[in-house]
Amino acid sequence: MTDTTAPTALDTATREAAQRFAAALAESPAFAELEAAQQALSADEAAQASLSELRSAQGELGWRARAGALTQQERDHLERLQNAALGQPAIQRVQAAQQQVRDEAGQAAAIITEATGAPFPAPSGCCG
Repeated sequence: MTDTTAPTALDTATREAAQRFAAALAESPAFAELEAAQQALSADEAAQASLSELRSAQGELGWRARAGALTQQERDHLERLQNAALGQPAIQRVQAAQQQVRDEAGQAAAIITEATGAPFPAPSGCCG
């Protein structure tokens, strides 16, 4: 009987390459900016208050918002809160940094796909 749980040389090489890639991404200027932006956001009382107010309103309206059952007044209120949050410079900085990390990860995925000939998925979601 063959032991199929032992890693192959390819598995090991792939894992090591992925670890090097993750380390390089973590050391990139874009990722450093994202970390700095997140720390600045955590320390920004106005931005935190704006996010708290938005989250509170979203929580109160909960399932009705997800079901599309809000009144126009409630939708307008949520939109005002969202616009206020998105207008905060600290939040804008985090969003810009997230986009930069996604862009760089997408470029890396394209390079990996081209080099290996195997499709490497581009990142999705918040930051990849």
